[in-house]
Amino acid sequence: MKVLVAIALTIGACCVGCGMLGGGGKSPPGLPTAYKPIKWYDSIRRTCGSGCKLLDIVAKNVASDGTMDLTSGALVRYEFKNLKRTTKSKSKSKDKNKYERVVITIPRVGSSTRIDKVIMDRATHSIDATHNRSRTVIGPKCELSKLWQLAMTKGADRKDLAEITYDRDGYLFEIEGKKLSLRFNRQCQLAWTPGKLVKPVQDYPNAASYAPEGAEFSELMAREVRSDGTADTSSDPAWVRYKFFWTQPLKPTEEVEVMLRGGGLKMSRKDIVQGSKPKGIPAPTCKFSELWKTALENKADKSKPARITYDSAGYAFRQESPLLSLKFDTSCKLKK
Repeated sequence: MKVLVAIALTIGACCVGCGMLGGGGKSPPGLPTAYKPIKWYDSIRRTCGSGCKLLDIVAKNVASDGTMDLTSGALVRYEFKNLKRTTKSKSKSKDKNKYERVVITIPRVGSSTRIDKVIMDRATHSIDATHNRSRTVIGPKCELSKLWQLAMTKGADRKDLAEITYDRDGYLFEIEGKKLSLRFNRQCQLAWTPGKLVKPVQDYPNAASYAPEGAEFSELMAREVRSDGTADTSSDPAWVRYKFFWTQPLKPTEEVEVMLRGGGLKMSRKDIVQGSKPKGIPAPTCKFSELWKTALENKADKSKPARITYDSAGYAFRQESPLLSLKFDTSCKLKK
Protein backbone atom coordinates (compact mmCIF):
# COMPACT_ATOMS: atom_id res chain seq x y z
CA MET A 1 0.00 0.00 0.00
CA LYS A 2 2.89 2.36 0.70
CA VAL A 3 4.10 1.94 -2.88
CA LEU A 4 0.71 2.45 -4.52
CA VAL A 5 1.74 5.56 -6.42
CA ALA A 6 4.91 3.92 -7.70
CA ILE A 7 2.92 0.91 -8.86
CA ALA A 8 0.47 3.12 -10.72
CA LEU A 9 3.26 4.99 -12.48
CA THR A 10 5.10 1.83 -13.55
CA ILE A 11 2.12 -0.36 -14.31
CA GLY A 12 2.50 0.07 -18.04
CA ALA A 13 6.01 -1.34 -17.93
CA CYS A 14 5.14 -4.55 -16.05
CA CYS A 15 1.83 -5.73 -17.48
CA VAL A 16 0.47 -7.61 -20.43
CA GLY A 17 -2.07 -5.96 -22.70
CA CYS A 18 -2.00 -2.53 -21.05
CA GLY A 19 -3.96 0.37 -22.50
CA MET A 20 -6.00 3.42 -21.64
CA LEU A 21 -9.74 2.97 -21.46
CA GLY A 22 -11.51 4.58 -24.37
CA GLY A 23 -8.31 4.83 -26.40
CA GLY A 24 -6.85 8.11 -25.12
CA GLY A 25 -7.99 7.70 -21.52
CA LYS A 26 -11.56 7.97 -20.34
CA SER A 27 -12.64 10.35 -17.58
CA PRO A 28 -13.96 8.63 -14.43
CA PRO A 29 -17.58 9.01 -13.30
CA GLY A 30 -18.41 11.57 -10.64
CA LEU A 31 -16.69 14.78 -9.61
CA PRO A 32 -12.86 14.45 -9.69
CA THR A 33 -12.41 16.97 -6.85
CA ALA A 34 -14.89 15.10 -4.61
CA TYR A 35 -14.73 11.54 -5.90
CA LYS A 36 -16.52 8.79 -3.93
CA PRO A 37 -14.85 5.43 -4.68
CA ILE A 38 -17.63 3.33 -3.12
CA LYS A 39 -20.49 5.21 -4.78
CA TRP A 40 -18.97 4.71 -8.24
CA TYR A 41 -17.81 1.12 -7.72
CA ASP A 42 -20.64 -0.46 -9.77
CA SER A 43 -19.90 1.86 -12.68
CA ILE A 44 -16.20 0.93 -12.59
CA ARG A 45 -17.03 -2.79 -12.43
CA ARG A 46 -19.23 -2.49 -15.53
CA THR A 47 -16.34 -0.74 -17.26
CA CYS A 48 -14.14 -3.72 -16.43
CA GLY A 49 -16.58 -6.16 -18.06
CA SER A 50 -19.33 -8.66 -17.26
CA GLY A 51 -16.84 -11.33 -16.18
CA CYS A 52 -15.08 -9.15 -13.60
CA LYS A 53 -15.22 -10.01 -9.89
CA LEU A 54 -13.65 -7.72 -7.29
CA LEU A 55 -10.35 -8.56 -5.60
CA ASP A 56 -9.69 -5.29 -3.77
CA ILE A 57 -9.97 -1.50 -3.77
CA VAL A 58 -7.21 0.81 -2.52
CA ALA A 59 -8.02 4.51 -2.04
CA LYS A 60 -5.18 6.90 -1.16
CA ASN A 61 -5.79 10.32 0.43
CA VAL A 62 -9.41 9.95 1.53
CA ALA A 63 -10.73 13.03 3.36
CA SER A 64 -12.93 12.87 6.45
CA ASP A 65 -16.10 13.42 4.39
CA GLY A 66 -15.29 10.22 2.45
CA THR A 67 -14.28 12.01 -0.76
CA MET A 68 -11.02 12.17 -2.70
CA ASP A 69 -9.54 15.05 -4.65
CA LEU A 70 -8.18 13.19 -7.67
CA THR A 71 -6.68 16.42 -9.02
CA SER A 72 -4.45 16.84 -5.98
CA GLY A 73 -2.52 13.68 -5.11
CA ALA A 74 -5.36 11.25 -4.41
CA LEU A 75 -5.33 7.92 -6.22
CA VAL A 76 -7.75 4.99 -6.35
CA ARG A 77 -7.17 1.48 -7.66
CA TYR A 78 -9.81 -1.15 -8.41
CA GLU A 79 -8.49 -4.68 -8.92
CA PHE A 80 -10.62 -7.42 -10.52
CA LYS A 81 -10.43 -11.05 -11.51
CA ASN A 82 -11.79 -11.43 -15.03
CA LEU A 83 -13.59 -14.77 -15.33
CA LYS A 84 -14.11 -14.21 -19.07
CA ARG A 85 -10.48 -13.54 -19.83
CA THR A 86 -9.49 -12.92 -23.42
CA THR A 87 -5.69 -13.16 -23.14
CA LYS A 88 -4.53 -16.06 -25.34
CA SER A 89 -1.68 -18.44 -24.73
CA LYS A 90 0.29 -20.59 -27.18
CA SER A 91 0.09 -23.52 -24.76
CA LYS A 92 -3.40 -24.33 -23.53
CA SER A 93 -2.11 -26.93 -21.07
CA LYS A 94 0.03 -24.36 -19.30
CA ASP A 95 -2.75 -21.78 -19.37
CA LYS A 96 -5.56 -23.75 -17.69
CA ASN A 97 -4.76 -22.39 -14.23
CA LYS A 98 -4.36 -18.79 -15.38
CA TYR A 99 -6.81 -15.93 -15.18
CA GLU A 100 -6.74 -12.29 -16.17
CA ARG A 101 -6.26 -9.70 -13.44
CA VAL A 102 -7.59 -6.29 -14.44
CA VAL A 103 -6.35 -3.21 -12.59
CA ILE A 104 -8.22 0.04 -13.13
CA THR A 105 -6.38 3.01 -11.66
CA ILE A 106 -7.66 6.58 -11.57
CA PRO A 107 -4.62 8.88 -11.49
CA ARG A 108 -3.96 12.51 -12.35
CA VAL A 109 -1.86 13.11 -15.43
CA GLY A 110 -0.07 16.26 -16.40
CA SER A 111 2.56 18.57 -14.93
CA SER A 112 2.98 22.02 -13.47
CA THR A 113 3.42 23.43 -16.98
CA ARG A 114 0.09 22.28 -18.39
CA ILE A 115 -3.45 21.56 -17.33
CA ASP A 116 -3.88 18.32 -15.39
CA LYS A 117 -6.63 15.85 -16.13
CA VAL A 118 -7.93 12.71 -14.45
CA ILE A 119 -8.25 9.50 -16.42
CA MET A 120 -9.01 5.80 -15.91
CA ASP A 121 -6.04 3.62 -16.76
CA ARG A 122 -6.50 -0.10 -17.41
CA ALA A 123 -3.84 -2.79 -17.15
CA THR A 124 -4.22 -6.56 -17.48
CA HIS A 125 -1.98 -9.29 -16.08
CA SER A 126 -1.97 -13.06 -16.46
CA ILE A 127 -1.97 -14.55 -12.92
CA ASP A 128 -1.97 -18.11 -11.57
CA ALA A 129 -5.46 -18.94 -10.25
CA THR A 130 -3.97 -20.90 -7.33
CA HIS A 131 -2.41 -17.72 -5.92
CA ASN A 132 -3.86 -16.76 -2.51
CA ARG A 133 -4.88 -13.34 -3.80
CA SER A 134 -7.13 -14.87 -6.46
CA ARG A 135 -10.15 -15.07 -4.14
CA THR A 136 -12.80 -12.49 -4.86
CA VAL A 137 -15.03 -10.45 -2.55
CA ILE A 138 -18.52 -8.98 -2.88
CA GLY A 139 -18.79 -5.26 -3.64
CA PRO A 140 -18.28 -2.77 -0.78
CA LYS A 141 -21.28 -1.40 1.11
CA CYS A 142 -19.72 0.98 3.66
CA GLU A 143 -19.45 4.64 2.79
CA LEU A 144 -15.95 5.80 3.68
CA SER A 145 -17.35 8.78 5.59
CA LYS A 146 -18.86 6.32 8.10
CA LEU A 147 -15.50 4.65 8.62
CA TRP A 148 -13.99 8.09 9.15
CA GLN A 149 -16.58 8.92 11.83
CA LEU A 150 -15.64 5.79 13.76
CA ALA A 151 -11.92 6.40 13.21
CA MET A 152 -12.20 9.87 14.76
CA THR A 153 -13.32 8.22 18.01
CA LYS A 154 -9.97 6.39 17.96
CA GLY A 155 -7.71 9.38 17.39
CA ALA A 156 -8.04 10.27 13.72
CA ASP A 157 -8.13 14.02 13.00
CA ARG A 158 -10.63 15.31 10.42
CA LYS A 159 -7.77 17.29 8.84
CA ASP A 160 -5.86 14.10 8.06
CA LEU A 161 -5.98 12.06 4.86
CA ALA A 162 -6.38 8.28 5.10
CA GLU A 163 -5.49 5.32 2.97
CA ILE A 164 -8.35 2.81 2.94
CA THR A 165 -8.18 -0.71 1.54
CA TYR A 166 -11.17 -2.98 0.99
CA ASP A 167 -10.66 -6.71 0.39
CA ARG A 168 -11.94 -10.06 1.64
CA ASP A 169 -10.77 -9.20 5.18
CA GLY A 170 -12.94 -6.07 5.30
CA TYR A 171 -11.63 -2.49 5.44
CA LEU A 172 -8.20 -1.35 6.59
CA PHE A 173 -8.02 2.33 7.59
CA GLU A 174 -4.54 3.85 7.93
CA ILE A 175 -3.08 7.29 8.59
CA GLU A 176 0.64 6.96 8.04
CA GLY A 177 1.83 10.08 9.86
CA LYS A 178 0.03 9.08 13.05
CA LYS A 179 0.76 5.35 12.67
CA LEU A 180 -2.97 4.84 13.10
CA SER A 181 -4.23 1.52 11.74
CA LEU A 182 -7.83 0.35 12.23
CA ARG A 183 -9.71 -2.56 10.71
CA PHE A 184 -13.44 -2.71 10.01
CA ASN A 185 -15.51 -5.72 8.98
CA ARG A 186 -17.70 -5.72 5.88
CA GLN A 187 -20.66 -4.59 8.02
CA CYS A 188 -18.79 -1.33 8.79
CA GLN A 189 -18.11 -2.32 12.41
CA LEU A 190 -14.81 -1.43 14.05
CA ALA A 191 -12.80 -4.56 14.70
CA TRP A 192 -10.99 -5.27 17.94
CA THR A 193 -7.57 -3.72 18.50
CA PRO A 194 -5.34 -5.57 20.98
CA GLY A 195 -3.92 -3.79 23.98
CA LYS A 196 -0.31 -3.89 25.14
CA LEU A 197 -0.94 -6.76 27.54
CA VAL A 198 -2.74 -9.69 25.97
CA LYS A 199 -4.66 -12.33 27.89
CA PRO A 200 -4.61 -15.06 25.25
CA VAL A 201 -7.66 -17.01 26.41
CA GLN A 202 -9.83 -14.04 27.41
CA ASP A 203 -8.93 -12.28 24.15
CA TYR A 204 -9.77 -15.30 22.00
CA PRO A 205 -13.31 -14.10 21.00
CA ASN A 206 -11.83 -10.81 19.76
CA ALA A 207 -9.12 -12.55 17.74
CA ALA A 208 -11.69 -15.01 16.35
CA SER A 209 -13.73 -12.08 15.01
CA TYR A 210 -11.02 -11.67 12.35
CA ALA A 211 -11.50 -15.20 11.04
CA PRO A 212 -13.96 -15.78 8.16
CA GLU A 213 -17.48 -16.80 9.08
CA GLY A 214 -17.60 -20.57 9.41
CA ALA A 215 -13.86 -20.98 10.07
CA GLU A 216 -12.77 -23.58 12.63
CA PHE A 217 -10.22 -22.99 15.38
CA SER A 218 -7.09 -25.19 15.43
CA GLU A 219 -4.32 -23.72 17.61
CA LEU A 220 -3.31 -21.08 20.15
CA MET A 221 0.33 -20.45 20.94
CA ALA A 222 1.75 -17.76 23.20
CA ARG A 223 5.40 -16.96 23.91
CA GLU A 224 6.76 -15.11 26.95
CA VAL A 225 3.64 -15.66 29.07
CA ARG A 226 4.14 -14.24 32.54
CA SER A 227 2.90 -15.72 35.81
CA ASP A 228 -0.20 -13.51 35.77
CA GLY A 229 -1.24 -15.12 32.48
CA THR A 230 -0.46 -12.11 30.25
CA ALA A 231 1.97 -11.57 27.39
CA ASP A 232 3.41 -8.14 26.62
CA THR A 233 3.19 -8.32 22.83
CA SER A 234 4.60 -4.81 22.46
CA SER A 235 8.12 -6.16 23.00
CA ASP A 236 9.97 -9.06 21.38
CA PRO A 237 10.17 -11.98 21.68
CA ALA A 238 6.62 -12.09 23.05
CA TRP A 239 3.76 -12.89 20.68
CA VAL A 240 0.38 -14.61 20.63
CA ARG A 241 -0.83 -16.56 17.60
CA TYR A 242 -4.28 -17.96 16.79
CA LYS A 243 -4.82 -20.35 13.88
CA PHE A 244 -8.07 -21.13 12.08
CA PHE A 245 -8.90 -23.11 8.95
CA TRP A 246 -11.65 -22.45 6.46
CA THR A 247 -13.06 -24.69 3.76
CA GLN A 248 -15.33 -23.53 0.95
CA PRO A 249 -16.99 -25.76 -1.65
CA LEU A 250 -14.71 -26.57 -4.60
CA LYS A 251 -11.85 -24.57 -3.08
CA PRO A 252 -8.73 -25.66 -1.14
CA THR A 253 -8.79 -25.44 2.64
CA GLU A 254 -7.28 -22.16 3.76
CA GLU A 255 -5.38 -21.44 6.96
CA VAL A 256 -6.01 -18.06 8.58
CA GLU A 257 -3.48 -16.84 11.13
CA VAL A 258 -4.09 -13.96 13.54
CA MET A 259 -0.79 -12.83 15.04
CA LEU A 260 -0.51 -10.35 17.93
CA ARG A 261 3.00 -8.94 17.91
CA GLY A 262 4.76 -5.61 18.24
CA GLY A 263 1.71 -4.16 19.99
CA GLY A 264 -0.46 -4.72 16.92
CA LEU A 265 -2.31 -7.36 14.95
CA LYS A 266 -1.46 -8.96 11.62
CA MET A 267 -3.47 -11.41 9.55
CA SER A 268 -2.13 -13.87 7.02
CA ARG A 269 -3.69 -16.58 4.86
CA LYS A 270 -2.36 -19.56 2.95
CA ASP A 271 -3.75 -22.66 1.29
CA ILE A 272 -3.25 -25.89 3.20
CA VAL A 273 -1.63 -28.77 1.34
CA GLN A 274 -4.20 -31.41 0.47
CA GLY A 275 -4.30 -34.15 3.10
CA SER A 276 -2.87 -32.00 5.93
CA LYS A 277 -6.10 -30.42 7.11
CA PRO A 278 -5.85 -29.73 10.88
CA LYS A 279 -8.28 -30.91 13.53
CA GLY A 280 -10.85 -28.41 14.80
CA ILE A 281 -10.94 -27.75 18.54
CA PRO A 282 -13.29 -25.85 20.90
CA ALA A 283 -12.47 -22.35 22.06
CA PRO A 284 -9.91 -22.30 24.90
CA THR A 285 -11.32 -22.19 28.42
CA CYS A 286 -8.31 -22.63 30.71
CA LYS A 287 -6.93 -19.24 31.68
CA PHE A 288 -3.17 -19.17 31.43
CA SER A 289 -2.95 -17.75 34.96
CA GLU A 290 -4.62 -20.98 36.17
CA LEU A 291 -2.08 -23.11 34.31
CA TRP A 292 0.69 -21.02 35.83
CA LYS A 293 -0.71 -21.62 39.34
CA THR A 294 -0.45 -25.37 38.84
CA ALA A 295 2.98 -25.00 37.23
CA LEU A 296 4.28 -23.11 40.28
CA GLU A 297 3.19 -26.04 42.43
CA ASN A 298 5.40 -28.17 40.16
CA LYS A 299 8.61 -26.14 40.49
CA ALA A 300 8.07 -23.57 37.75
CA ASP A 301 10.23 -20.43 38.09
CA LYS A 302 7.94 -17.43 38.59
CA SER A 303 10.62 -15.02 37.37
CA LYS A 304 10.86 -16.66 33.94
CA PRO A 305 8.18 -16.48 31.22
CA ALA A 306 6.71 -19.61 29.67
CA ARG A 307 5.52 -20.78 26.30
CA ILE A 308 1.96 -22.10 26.40
CA THR A 309 0.21 -23.94 23.59
CA TYR A 310 -3.36 -25.14 23.16
CA ASP A 311 -4.28 -27.56 20.36
CA SER A 312 -6.05 -30.90 19.83
CA ALA A 313 -3.73 -32.54 22.40
CA GLY A 314 -4.71 -30.08 25.14
CA TYR A 315 -2.50 -27.48 26.83
CA ALA A 316 1.30 -27.55 27.05
CA PHE A 317 3.39 -25.42 29.45
CA ARG A 318 7.13 -25.12 28.83
CA GLN A 319 10.01 -23.26 30.46
CA GLU A 320 13.62 -23.36 29.37
CA SER A 321 16.82 -23.51 31.45
CA PRO A 322 16.09 -25.51 33.55
CA LEU A 323 13.66 -27.36 31.34
CA LEU A 324 10.14 -27.82 32.65
CA SER A 325 7.46 -29.33 30.44
CA LEU A 326 3.90 -29.92 31.68
CA LYS A 327 0.80 -31.23 29.89
CA PHE A 328 -2.79 -30.33 30.77
CA ASP A 329 -6.06 -31.78 29.49
CA THR A 330 -8.90 -29.60 28.19
CA SER A 331 -10.40 -29.35 31.69
CA CYS A 332 -7.17 -27.70 32.94
CA LYS A 333 -6.06 -30.80 34.90
CA LEU A 334 -2.37 -31.69 34.95
CA LYS A 335 -1.67 -34.92 33.07
CA LYS A 336 0.34 -37.55 34.90
